[in-house]
Amino acid sequence: MAYKRARPKEKYIPKSERLLDQLREVLRYHHYAIRTQRAYVGWVLRFIHFHNKKHPKDMGKNEIESFLSSLAIHRNVAISTQNQALNAIVFLYEEVLRIPIVEQIAAVRARKPKRLPTVLSPEEVTLLLIHESGLQQAVYLASKKAGLSKRVSCHVLRHSFATNLLEEGENIRKVQVLLEHKDVRTTEIVASGILGSGFLLRPISCFPAVVPPATLVRP
Repeated sequence: MAYKRARPKEKYIPKSERLLDQLREVLRYHHYAIRTQRAYVGWVLRFIHFHNKKHPKDMGKNEIESFLSSLAIHRNVAISTQNQALNAIVFLYEEVLRIPIVEQIAAVRARKPKRLPTVLSPEEVTLLLIHESGLQQAVYLASKKAGLSKRVSCHVLRHSFATNLLEEGENIRKVQVLLEHKDVRTTEIVASGILGSGFLLRPISCFPAVVPPATLVRP
């Protein structure tokens, strides 16, 4: 398995006595991000507990491989997660314990790809916001928790979403459908009111007609 080798800097000798404190100290010396520091400490702690709290000085290649293989086989972690665990352990050995890992680590590789974020289409967002009964209270509480002084509702969210589309130059007919306006002129008025007099509408003929989904059309 490939792993990131530390930069060829002068080795820093930690002053702390406890291993995890030494690890934190060296990570700070190398200016690792706080989030990375916490992740590395967490992986080293899991590595130690996996081998019944055996000190890393008394372990080596075989123990590293068995721990990383267990992550792939029993915990089904993503490839990036397994790589981070490996990098954390290698950092511990080479930068804290100053024990170089010469041999290539041959653990069972994780095969689970990194999970991609879920993205809703504009139509799906609108469908969600239309059903305000279950969302209204949640949106209100979330806005208060976020410290927003403006009055926020699902209706406001829908119009904000449409405004952002207009600012990005989206087809106004599509925005008309999302706002459920029967007449595009209503959308024009809303757009002009929100974006100001500087908002220039292209001729309607420039835009193809957008057929609204059946679920979005009110009788």
